[in-house]
Amino acid sequence: MKAGVSVEVPLVLSGVDEMPVLLANHFLLQEYEGEFILTVGQLVPPPLLGTEAERREQAKQLTFVNVRVVARLGFTRKRLAEIVALLQDSLEQHRA
Repeated sequence: MKAGVSVEVPLVLSGVDEMPVLLANHFLLQEYEGEFILTVGQLVPPPLLGTEAERREQAKQLTFVNVRVVARLGFTRKRLAEIVALLQDSLEQHRA
């Protein structure tokens, strides 16, 4: 058998129907020792009620806004480039 011989086998995404679809609207990408860590989160703005002035005052009193982390994913540079291309292709198809 020669080194580098490959065989194509279909891939099946097991359990995909059981996984919930989560809102993701906050992303943090960090590089660490040549790999990339993508943290995906849900940011839900706090309720600010009343007049515009009252809402502004309430916002000034906030010390932080919580982001609920829903996933942390690690990628090599090569895989990150593949994901970027996949997202760009999907966006272009959506625009067409």
